Amino acid sequence: MMKKLTTLATILIVSFSVKAQGNFEPFRDSTFNFEFLKITSTIIAIVVVAAFILSVIRLIFDNRIKNKMIEKGVSDKVVEQFLQPTKQDTNAQAIKWFLILFGIGLGLIIVNFTMPLGLHSVAIMAFSTSLSFLGHYYFLRKSAS
Repeated sequence: MMKKLTTLATILIVSFSVKAQGNFEPFRDSTFNFEFLKITSTIIAIVVVAAFILSVIRLIFDNRIKNKMIEKGVSDKVVEQFLQPTKQDTNAQAIKWFLILFGIGLGLIIVNFTMPLGLHSVAIMAFSTSLSFLGHYYFLRKSAS
């Protein structure tokens, strides 16, 4: 065990000393900012697309379950109780995705007008996305009352 820790520590120290460079400031390096922005935007896009696909698949499977319940002759009261909350949830999900995608699109438009890309672009995207979630929160609060 001790040999493994010593070997690991030696490898880490050697790797840092080999890569030692003077005055490396990652947020002032424009290539670093561009790569950071590309990677971050790619990850965010993948997450948004995956969540959208999962929501669509969930809606399809919920619809299939409801149809099977109706075909099996489940009582109308049970089917109605099962259908009621899902319809509200579906509407809320649709509004949520509209607001989020609208906010992201608006943020991308603003970023396009404030070129060159940099750390301020990430801040603009974060701000526009957070405003989208805030709008969704106010929508849910207003629709609940």
